[in-house]
Amino acid sequence: DNDGIKFGTDSAAVNALDDYEEGTFTPSLSTDSTTYAGDTDVGQYTKIGDIVYIVIRYTKTGTLNSGINARMSLPFTSKSGSFQSCNFRGNIENLDTAMAGVAGTVGANQSILYLQELTLQTTTPTLAGNDLGSGFQIQISGFYKTA
Repeated sequence: DNDGIKFGTDSAAVNALDDYEEGTFTPSLSTDSTTYAGDTDVGQYTKIGDIVYIVIRYTKTGTLNSGINARMSLPFTSKSGSFQSCNFRGNIENLDTAMAGVAGTVGANQSILYLQELTLQTTTPTLAGNDLGSGFQIQISGFYKTA
């Protein structure tokens, strides 16, 4: 109806699901100094209300500069306020050392996913451009809240 989708016998407008969207986006990878187009950069999202679920696959054949704070673009701006509860997990193949796990953090009121390496070999978990080596693929998925 005009309020959105309601389930069962619920007729309250406040309980209606009035926002559902599926789509694709082109994620970009950047550091503090440079933005890099991928050789394969595919992003898919499903948005239900204020929750966005994304899946990203990003492949690059060349080497990145040594810029710090590797991050990926997101299709929607996150909710404002404090850091948002989010859960991004994935992996990076052909990292300088080997395949590694990767996690992500989304700050408040941002459309950026900051990448962090999940290994015990480093004391600085923030992923830098030169950590990615020559030729790599990032696969990551997760949820975040949007405005």
